Amino acid sequence: MKHKTHSLSSTRLLKLLLLGFIILLALLCLYYGSSFAPSSRRSDGEDSDPLFAGDLSNHDFDDLHEPHRDLSLQVPQSIPICDERFSELIPCLDRNLIYQLKLKLNLSLMEHYERHCPPPERRYNCLIPPPTGYKIPIRWPNSRDEVWKANIPHTHLAQEKSDQNWMVVNGDKINFPGGGTHFHYGADKYIIALARMLKFPGDKLNNGGNLRNVLDVGCGVASFGAYLLSHDIVAMSLAPNDVHENQIQFALERGIPSTLGVLGTKRLPYPSRSFELAHCSRCRIDWLQRDGILLLELDRLLRPGGYFAYSSPEAYAHDQENRRIGMAMHDILKRMCWKVVAKKDQTVIWGKPMSNSCYLKRDPGTLPPLCNLDDDSDLTWNVSMQACISRYSAKMHKQKGSGLVPWPQRLTSAPPRLEEVGVSAEEFKEDSTVWQLRVAEYWKEMRLVIQRDSIRNVMDMNSNLGGFAAALINKDVWVMNVAPINSSAKLKIVYDRGLLGTVHDWCEAFSTYPRTYDLLHAWAVFSDINVRGCSMEDLLIEMDRILRPDGFVIIRDVPSVINYIRKYFTALRWDGWLSEVEPRVDALSKVEERVLIARKKLWEKELATLKMKIGKLRSTDNIFIFAAVAIFPLTFPDFSRFRSLFLLFLDVDRHFQMTPICSSSELVLMSLVVLASFNKGVDIRSKLGVLEVAKFNTGCHSFGNMRKPNEIMRILVTTFVGGVFGFFLGVSFPTLSLSQLNFPSSLIPSIDLTYIEDKYSGLSTEAFLNAWSSLKGNRGISSQFSLNETKIWVPTNPRGAERLPPGIVEPESDFNLRRLWGMPSEDLAIKPKYLVTFTVGFDQKKNIDAAVKKFSENFTILLFHYDGRASEWEDLEWSKRAIHVSVYKQTKWWYAKRFLHPDIVASYDYIFVWDEDLGVEHFNAEEYIKLVRKHGLEISQPGLEPNQGLTWQMTKRRGDSEVHKETEEKPGWCTDPHLPPCAAFVEIMATVFSRDAWRCVWHLIQNDLVHGWGLDFALRKCVYPAHEKIGVVDAQWIVHQSVPSLGNQGKAENGRAPWEGCRKTAETILSLSTGRNLCVKRHW
Repeated sequence: MKHKTHSLSSTRLLKLLLLGFIILLALLCLYYGSSFAPSSRRSDGEDSDPLFAGDLSNHDFDDLHEPHRDLSLQVPQSIPICDERFSELIPCLDRNLIYQLKLKLNLSLMEHYERHCPPPERRYNCLIPPPTGYKIPIRWPNSRDEVWKANIPHTHLAQEKSDQNWMVVNGDKINFPGGGTHFHYGADKYIIALARMLKFPGDKLNNGGNLRNVLDVGCGVASFGAYLLSHDIVAMSLAPNDVHENQIQFALERGIPSTLGVLGTKRLPYPSRSFELAHCSRCRIDWLQRDGILLLELDRLLRPGGYFAYSSPEAYAHDQENRRIGMAMHDILKRMCWKVVAKKDQTVIWGKPMSNSCYLKRDPGTLPPLCNLDDDSDLTWNVSMQACISRYSAKMHKQKGSGLVPWPQRLTSAPPRLEEVGVSAEEFKEDSTVWQLRVAEYWKEMRLVIQRDSIRNVMDMNSNLGGFAAALINKDVWVMNVAPINSSAKLKIVYDRGLLGTVHDWCEAFSTYPRTYDLLHAWAVFSDINVRGCSMEDLLIEMDRILRPDGFVIIRDVPSVINYIRKYFTALRWDGWLSEVEPRVDALSKVEERVLIARKKLWEKELATLKMKIGKLRSTDNIFIFAAVAIFPLTFPDFSRFRSLFLLFLDVDRHFQMTPICSSSELVLMSLVVLASFNKGVDIRSKLGVLEVAKFNTGCHSFGNMRKPNEIMRILVTTFVGGVFGFFLGVSFPTLSLSQLNFPSSLIPSIDLTYIEDKYSGLSTEAFLNAWSSLKGNRGISSQFSLNETKIWVPTNPRGAERLPPGIVEPESDFNLRRLWGMPSEDLAIKPKYLVTFTVGFDQKKNIDAAVKKFSENFTILLFHYDGRASEWEDLEWSKRAIHVSVYKQTKWWYAKRFLHPDIVASYDYIFVWDEDLGVEHFNAEEYIKLVRKHGLEISQPGLEPNQGLTWQMTKRRGDSEVHKETEEKPGWCTDPHLPPCAAFVEIMATVFSRDAWRCVWHLIQNDLVHGWGLDFALRKCVYPAHEKIGVVDAQWIVHQSVPSLGNQGKAENGRAPWEGCRKTAETILSLSTGRNLCVKRHW
């Protein structure tokens, strides 16, 4: 072989070496990608996700049973912590995921509120942190009426529903008076009123135990369900995610049975004939859609003779649209054989038939039809709703009822539907006995660490027949019985016992907020998902998300599974208390089992220390960074090119705050490698599986990796690939220009790349190296960085002011008038806090005079004169203290773009940008500001008089509220109840902006589209969540007089009036504005 090698020509040798090098590189990249790629994730959306993770290692039972198999190398010592902004993450109800995956959903059918789980490569492989200041929840029963504000730091509902007594902020707590949309004075009185309407004995809604299970749709904060508990009634309180801010999270924090869900296109995950009462109090559900399919879903869920209580506020009693809906509902329900049982004021209660008799007597062709005989009304997981009536079984039809005994006897009596799941009455009784003994053993094991009333919300992750929940009936807890999808038929038995539950696939995330359960019980759950090929590690992380700090897990499974998952407890921080026992053999023991009980730590207090401990960059991080970057100068023919990269790093470093998590300087060096690959359209996360990129996405909250057993090999591979990658990257960019790199705006929000190279063009190599040395050695120096004693350059100063010392830079201005004499400090008797601008013509002088007088000295008055007649306003007493800008024949938004730069109006808390044709008789500016602050509005307008030229329902003044943020528009006008024109919408004739909102809106105004048409629909881009931050102030209202004064400034041509030319231009601008927004939306 040596002889052949020596005979090769030097050229051929070089080719072979190069070929061998490429093959070796490919093999290493293959190894690197297959080893590391699962923990990285491709980011398709605008926002980076916290940490990308594929399926964690799956293991067959053969692997788990190997006696000498060492799994320690596959188990992490620690697990990453997600960014704190994900502290309320619900993976399968994540709206950002929908946007990133570009799912095509029908918003009018509420598909965006249904479950959409991340694919394996997008799963979160990190622990959800609690919010800052999190406390152990208040114990039941006090929690029904109060919770810690820090645990759910959302007070929007207290403001939005202040007139309905939903909740009240009281210091560090949030109190719940028990009010609701239809029961402002307490749910307890409302419950009694319903019982009286139904003429139940003693005004008791439980009707002697015959009414036990209730479904409350659109439940708010679940006060109705909370007060039902004292009546021996349990309600499944149901609401979509974030229709009102975190309402279900509040309910669960209070200790009230509730869950996230929506009446959309899929069946609710409950079996048929599960509830005696369905309740909707102003739940804002379109019951008429798709031939009443949502009412048919309620029909499926209600038991024979069940009730549907529908309430709407009294304010809607004479509303024509509300009356039309009521009549149409009555027509559909009559055809479904429902009857009105009781009606009083705005509450009506329908009753469902007891048997199939009425259905069979209907005329042929009557809609809705009966479902096919082969339709299984108990199948619910990912099953679409059916627009048909579910028949009763032959047994129910014959009995004319459910056959259930009253509560509490039904808890222990054999349910009539047992035979449908193949269980005998004897087996049912035996199951109940076994679980009584098992639960007693659990509590005995925990007796030394469990505190009184410390457990309220309990989840049985494999409920079977509900025996675990039944055994807890004497404890002050409620249980969410979860039936896995392969045994979902048994959930009907749970409901027939008077308990609550849901169907779920444990290969996916559960539909609940983080930190909502005190105790999780998992019997054979891990064995089940392992057999199905799902990840046990993923389930552990999901359980940690659901479990409250100081909460308990009880895991009962085969020994091999227990031995395996126990190794994760330290990384999960479930080692606050641990107990493992070998339980006694009982009638349900099919295989050998072990019981593992653990307690989750409250680790928020140690989070800062923990971040410090793990925040230092690992050796592999440094090796990758420096190996990759060190190759750069070798591959750039001109050293100045590499210097330009470094100088960019100098600037960017000023825009990162130093944290205990990681070094921003080193992160930026690493990001240069990543960003350069972006310029070529290469996603190195998916190609090379670079762990550091995932860490960069999480803000460096990385604890190490979970599945990288060979640390030495990892270091070698990382070093080699980093160096090779830097070499080829440098070769690929021999003439690299910073201005050509496509940097993500989220990384460098305010850096102008086009002038960075020129900024340091006179910097010598010696000074350049000194800068590097200074930066590495002095992390904590002031942001004012001087390269020598005579040259000042402060990158954090505004552009153009870098050569000025920071103390002399004045970046903002105002419209305050100044005297030409005296001391400057004495110029202002009062410094106005607000700015109001009017775009005016002389013809509206009288109207403007009346309007200006509604604004106190707290307001700076600014008039934009579009007719050039500014001098003719001098006779008005306030004119001399106003600012006058006169430019002939321009629009309000032309003036705003040119004279209201955010830095000029930065001293004003609120900016009013108003038209001239507004009647303000009923308006007070100071009171308006108070209401805007009270309700947290960033963009707003006064309500408009309903009978004066109203275009949109959203801006119509309401007489029963201070502020409203959403409305109901004409059918088909709104694709989403949170989007314009149903919400997040105001018109542009009398808009009011907060300082922060205006800073965004100013950039949104297009320089050439001066009419501003289309801007009203785009304002929502500037505040988040827009449906909460944009609203109409009803208590301070105006009249839009619709005077087309600006239109008359147009030019008459081709036989058209002046206003016609203006209007056509405005319509063109609307089209252009809409087109630009759609184009940008598609791009991002």
